[in-house]
This record gives sequence, C-alpha cells and structure tokens, in this order.
Amino acid sequence: MNIRKRLTVTSLALVVGPSVLVGGIAWWSFDRFATATVAQTSAGLQEEVEGSLQASARRERELLDTIMRSAAANARGLSSSDNAATLLAARLGTDKELQARLLAGVEAGVAGMAKEWEVQTALLQQVLRRNVNVAEYVLAQRGQMTLGAPVAWKGVNQFSKAVVDVSMPAIALGGTPLPRVDGFEVKVPVVDEVTALVGGWTTLFQRMNPAGDMLRVATSVKLADGKRAIGTFIPVQMPDGTPNKVLATVLDGRTFVGLARVVDVWCLTSYTPWRGADGQIMGVVFNGVDVREVPGFAKTVLERKLDRTGSGMVLDASGRLFFHPRAELVGRHIVDDLKIAEFAAVIADQDAVGKVKRIDYPFEGRAKYAVYTRIPDWNWTLFYAGWHDDLAAGVAASSAEAFQQEAAATWRSGMVEVGREQKPLFAQVRLLDAAGKEVVVLRDGRQVKDLVDHAGADWWKPIAGAAPGSVEFSAVEASRTTGRPVVRISGPIHRDGRFLGAVVLNCDWQVVADLLKTHAIGRTGFPWIADAQGRVLAHQRLTWKDKASIADQATAGMAELEVPRLRSGEEGVIHYHDNDQDMFAAFVPWKLGEHRNTLVLAQGRDEALAVAGRIGASARQEAGWVVLRIAGGALAACIAGVVAGMMIARRLARPIERAEAVLAQVAGGDLTVRLAHVSDDEYGRMSTALDTALGAMGKAVQHITEHSTSAASQSEELSAVGDRLTDNSAHAAERASQVAHAAESVSGNVTSFAAAVEQLNSSIKEIAVNAQQAAQAAGQGAITGDKAAAGIDALARLSGEIGSIIQLINGIAEQVNLLSLNASIEAASAGEAGRGFAVVAGEVKELARRTQAASAEVSDKIAAIQKGVGESAAVIAEVAKAMRAIDAMQQSVAAAVEQQAATAQEMGNTLHQVAQGANEIAGAIGAVAEATKVTTEMAAQARASASELSQVAAGLREEASRFRA
Repeated sequence: MNIRKRLTVTSLALVVGPSVLVGGIAWWSFDRFATATVAQTSAGLQEEVEGSLQASARRERELLDTIMRSAAANARGLSSSDNAATLLAARLGTDKELQARLLAGVEAGVAGMAKEWEVQTALLQQVLRRNVNVAEYVLAQRGQMTLGAPVAWKGVNQFSKAVVDVSMPAIALGGTPLPRVDGFEVKVPVVDEVTALVGGWTTLFQRMNPAGDMLRVATSVKLADGKRAIGTFIPVQMPDGTPNKVLATVLDGRTFVGLARVVDVWCLTSYTPWRGADGQIMGVVFNGVDVREVPGFAKTVLERKLDRTGSGMVLDASGRLFFHPRAELVGRHIVDDLKIAEFAAVIADQDAVGKVKRIDYPFEGRAKYAVYTRIPDWNWTLFYAGWHDDLAAGVAASSAEAFQQEAAATWRSGMVEVGREQKPLFAQVRLLDAAGKEVVVLRDGRQVKDLVDHAGADWWKPIAGAAPGSVEFSAVEASRTTGRPVVRISGPIHRDGRFLGAVVLNCDWQVVADLLKTHAIGRTGFPWIADAQGRVLAHQRLTWKDKASIADQATAGMAELEVPRLRSGEEGVIHYHDNDQDMFAAFVPWKLGEHRNTLVLAQGRDEALAVAGRIGASARQEAGWVVLRIAGGALAACIAGVVAGMMIARRLARPIERAEAVLAQVAGGDLTVRLAHVSDDEYGRMSTALDTALGAMGKAVQHITEHSTSAASQSEELSAVGDRLTDNSAHAAERASQVAHAAESVSGNVTSFAAAVEQLNSSIKEIAVNAQQAAQAAGQGAITGDKAAAGIDALARLSGEIGSIIQLINGIAEQVNLLSLNASIEAASAGEAGRGFAVVAGEVKELARRTQAASAEVSDKIAAIQKGVGESAAVIAEVAKAMRAIDAMQQSVAAAVEQQAATAQEMGNTLHQVAQGANEIAGAIGAVAEATKVTTEMAAQARASASELSQVAAGLREEASRFRA
C-alpha cells in the first residue's frame, strides 16, 4: 500500500472514529448528568424549602421575642416607677421612711421659698434705690431748700405714740413754701409726684433737733383714718432704749435700704440724707413699699403647695402672723393669741438663719408639722405647716395621678399593627398592693373604678415572692375579669427590701394570634404555636378557646409532631398531613418566661416543591434537545472528516513522489537535477532547501577539484618556510633571555625606590597631622582668651554695680545718722522720759557710723578689684591676640605640609606604576623566549604537515572526478 492510500485510511480513522466515540460518550454522559441534576435539584430545593421554613420560623420567634421583651421592659419600667412605690408606701400609712422622705421634700420646698424671698428682696431693694434717686432729682428740680419762720408741730412718736410739742422753721423749695396738708384732696409737691412716677410711698422728713429725730412734714403714707401721716416722727432712740438703725445710718451720711416699720406697717424702704445749702443733714428723703402689697412675697408663701392641704406662712419679728391662708388669723400672735407654745422657741431661734428646721405640734385636735427657716436681715420666720395624716394622703393622691399617666402612656406604647389596624397589646395595666388588691386599673385604656382583690388567686403568690427587678410571665390563660386569653407580665415593687406590691400587664393573646395570621407564606403556609402539653395556642383556623391538641387527629391532624419533642426544646422539620394536604413544618422552641412552647411554620408540600417540579421538567426537555444536537454534530463531523482526509492525502502524496524521483538521480551522481516545487507550505520550503543543497554540493565538487592542485604546490613552499623559521626562532630565543634578565634588575631597583618614597610620605602625613592639631590648639586658645576677656569685662561691670550699691548703702547710712541725730534731739527735749530713747538713738548712730566705715572699706577693695580686673583684661587681650597669630601661622604650616604630603603620595604612586611596568616587561620578554621555543617546534610540525597535505590533495582530485556538476 503506497503512501497515498495509507494517508487516506489514516485520516478517515482519525476523524470518523473520535467523532463517533465523542458523540456517544457525550450523549450518554449528558443524559446521566441531566437525570442526576434534576434529581439533585429537586432534593436541593426540598432542603432549601425546609431551610427557608426553619429560618422563617426563627424570624417569627424573634418577632414574638421582641414583642414580649418590649412588654417585659414596660412592666419593669412601671414597677421601678417612684410614683408606684410612693403610692403603695403612702397607702400603708406607717412607713416612717416615706414620712421622712416626704418631710425632706417639704424641707427642700421651704428652702426654695426662702431663696425666692431673698431674690425678690434683692430686686426690690435695687428698685427702691432707684426710686429714692428719682425723689432726690424731683426735689432738686423744685429749687434750693430754704428755712423760714418757726412753725409749731405736735409730733407723734410712731412707736410709742407719745406726743411732743416742737417748733421748726417752715421749709420752702425754690422760694415756694412746702404746704402742710393732711388730706389727699390737695396734691403735695414732690411726694405725690414721685409716688405717681415710681409707686409706693414717698416722704420728706425734717430734722426736729440736734439729736436727729425726724418729723414727717410731707408724705403720701396713709394712716388708718385715711389721712396723710404728717406730724408723726421717727425717734433716734427706740422705746426699748436701742438706737434706731435707720436714723443711725442716715445721720452717718449713708443711705439705708431694708426692712423698716412705717406707721405700724412693715415696708421695704430706702432712706437717704437731705442736705441743706451748707451740707448739713436737714432731713430725710424716703421711698418705700408695703410688704403686703408686693405680689411676689405673698405668691411665694401662700400659693406654694408642698402637700395636699398644707400652706406657707410668715411670722414677723414680734411673732405675729404676717402671711396666712386664713385672713382672720393675720396679725394675731401665734403664741399669745393662738396658744401654740411650741412656736416660742421658733421665734427665739436665731440659729435658723440659712437652715431649715422642723417642729411638731397639736392644733385643732390634729397633729401638725411646721418646717421653718429664718429670713436673713429680716428677723422674720418663714414656715410651711401641714397635717401629718394629710401629708401621706396628698402624696398618695398625687402619686396615683402620676402613675395613672404612666400607665396610660404604657398602654399607648403597646399598640401593635395587625394588618392595617392598630390594636392594643395590653388589655389591662394594673397596680396591686402587697395583699393583692388592685389600686390602679386601666382596662382598654380607660380608668376602672371597680377594683378586685386577688389575694386568693394562685397566680398572685409567685409574684409576691419574686425577686426585686425580676419580671414574671404566666402561661396563656383566661383573664379572671374579662375572660379573654392573656399572658400576665408582672413586675414586683420593693423599697428598702420590703415588698410593696406589683405591676401586672395583661398581654392580649388574641392580638398576638391575629398578628401571626397576617404572616402567611404563599397560599398554604402559616405559623402556629403549641404549648408543652400539645395544646394549640394560636393557629390559622383554630383559637385558644377551641382547646385543640396536636395529638388529636380529628382536631388538627398533627399527631406526627410529638409532644415529647416539643418538651425537649429541639429544632427540626417534619412532614405531616393537615386539612387534606401534605405539609412541611419547621418548628423551633419558644419560651414565654419559664413556660416552654413551640412555634411551627407550616407550608403545603405541593406548593413548596412546585418550583422544583417545574425546574425538573424543563431540565429533562432541554436535555433531549441537547442530545439531538450532539448526534447531528457528530454525523456532520464524520462526513466532513472523510472528504477532508481524501483531499489532504492526495495533496500530501504528490510532492513526496516527485522528491523520490529527484533523489534517485542524485544517487546516480547527477547533481544538476532540481525539484522546482513552488508553494508556501512545508513541501515548498523542503523543495527549495533540497534544490539549494544540490547546487551547493555541485559548487563544492568544482572547488575541491580546483583547490586540490593549488594545495599541492603550496605545501612545498610551506616546507621551505618552516626551515627558515626554525633558524630565526633559535636566534630570537637567545636575545629574549638577555633582555629578560636586564628587565628583572630594573624592576628590583624601582621597587626599592618606591618603598623609600612611601616612608617619606608617611612622615609627611604625620607632620601634617601634628601641624593641624597645633593649629586647632592655637585656635582654641584664642577662643578661650576671648571668653576670658568677656568674663573680665562682665566682672568689671559687676564691680561697678557693687560700687553703686555701696554708694546707696552710704546714703542710707547718712539718712540713718540724720534720723538718729533728730531722735537724740527729741529725746533730749523729752527729758527723763526720753532717756531710754536717747540710748537707742545713740546705738543707731553708732550702727550708721560702722556701716559707713564698712562701706568705705568695701569701696576701697572694690576699686582695687576693678584696677586688677582692668590689668587682667589687658593681659588676656594680648594673650588672645598672640594666640590668634600663632593660629594663623599654624594654619599656613599645616597647608604647606598637606601639599608636600600630596606631592610625595603622587611620586609614590608613579614609582609603583614604573615598578609594575618593569615587572610586566620582564614577564613579556620571558614570554617571548618561550614563544620562540614554541615557534621552533611548530616549524618542524609545519614541514611534516606540508608533506601530508600534498598527499590529501592528490586523493581529492581523484574523488571529485566521479561527479557531474
């Protein structure tokens, strides 16, 4: 079988066989892959469905946990409410701690009232200072005060009511007499103007006598009979013999601002001196306001409520009630009139300023308390009084109201969105006392008045024994009052280790069940809950009232979900039958407090795996189409492979047959034949290469023939040259040996001279280093000299300053000497009494003399030091100058030495190079001698090679004659 047939058969085998094999394997593999993929996809989707249900069940559980955690936080927040604890403690009535806390609150309130009183007093005093300035201004606008003829007055002492006859000059303002008016029908200048401008009362006092009693000559102060209070006077001395602090201040030329009694009325006042033309105090200008007419004071005391029925009150300095909520008691003495003896100590308690104290006392058959403090600068007592039994009751009432608001806020915060509707999570919010009786109840957001006693209820006992801060959950059960399914969430209330009661939130379970119904999954999926006993608590079709059990096939068809598994608290996925369909169910444990429950998320099997069925059918259909496409592709590949193989075999065989014929001619000795096949493929390049090789071989045969003759003649000439080369090389070897010996001698001498130069270079370097060190030392000496000169200059300046100090000491000594002289003169004039002082003066004089002598001696020494310092400075300056000159010279020497060192170094380097060159020459001459010997040997070999070359050339001519080129 020739090559064309073999190529055809081989190409068919290589194309058709693999195509059929690959197609068959692909068909079989893809069919298996498609079948396995569909099965794995279905199984994977089922696992995915189960895993998704499990994850959804956990999310549902987290939602329920969030709701219950929020409810527990509400219960814990209400149980920690101070209002709840205060309300329950107040209801007990015997809680001393609560009483103390409540009274502490009253004490804080009284302290606040006193602070407000002080602030208002300070503000009002500023206003009064301004008002009296206005009165002075208006008075000045009326003109200069002048005194006229004497006028008789009957002065009435405003404190003792004593009447005195007095004659005083009439007053004129700017030449206009000041009218003497006791009614308000006629306007009085200045006093009525100022009262109209700034309010309060305004008065002009005239000095009655040198002692300083002041008579009201013009005033807007109204007496009890409705007339002006002119003719009354302020005495310098009070009835008890003490000085009147108001007049004491004014007569001292200062303005008095503070509390004062004005015609039987307590006022905040401002009194300022009224001076005549000569600057003497001729009277007083007054502006004041009745304390009872200041709204802030009454409001601070009477409108402050620190308990339910108590009230604030004020006692003046005498012990009379100034502010009291009962008007009939105002002005009455609290001890003498009201017979409350306990307040005698309060009135006398001067230590109460800035402090808050408390007393207990009986009044009208009941126990009262009074918390009091002293008003600074007033000597008044501010206190708050109330009934002990009303204190707790009032707190209980206010705490109950506050707790009701908190409970209502908790009820509102428990709204849950179910579908599109907001539903309250808490059916009831309740506060129970320690016995289990309801105190506050909100049902469906409204206050309930019919309260129930739960003392005998089973669920109350665990709550009463719960730890502080804990929250207790009940199981889902019916409410005793409403009948609805609830979960009770309870938070106990403790104070100081004592159980006071509990807050109980009734979580409406139906709201939770309705919320779960909105969480449907597809058409058939829904969540439901069962307790540890298997009772259904929430379901899509069942309610808690149905009392359904998962173990009852007739009820729920869920017996496969076994009760023991619910109690174990495990998670899992089961399949069960419910409502005529197969179900997938993922279940997770859910604890409601300490009660175990199970949350189940179920979905119909068909709905859950519908996607898997659709994917499997689509995969099988697609697999069939893929198999058909693979078979068609394999058949087309076989046909194409057969046609292509035949064409390729024909094309490959043709140039091979042509090459076979050409090579046969070349084997016969004909080098002139050629393939002459032109193409771009491998056969074309092979043909070209073969033709080129045949041409090269023909040319080589021709060259061999031509050059073999020439080689024979040249070999004879080469033999003659070898003879001459042998003679010359022997002569050259002899001369090279002589030159090499001379070069070795020169190299030794140069090497010795180079070593000497190196020693010289080393010495020069050492000199350079020493010169440089000397230059540095000289420079450092110059710098040190400069520093010494600077130090000497500073010492000179300091000695000069010391001289100045010595001069100052001399001046002081002269002054002391002068003073001692004056003291001696004064002591002499004093006689015997000044004898001791004269001795001291003598000692001082002697001390001054010794100080002057010492300072003179110090001055002389300082002058000597200054002279020595000057001379030292000159010497050190000369030394520094000399050191700088030495430094310059050393720098020059160092530079020269460095230059010589560089020159020696260069010479050493040059001699080393010369020695090295001499060594190289000697080596080269030796190499020439050796080369001459080798040349002699090679010449002998050349003669032998020439003879052999002549024989080879004869052989080549004979072989080349066999080829035709």
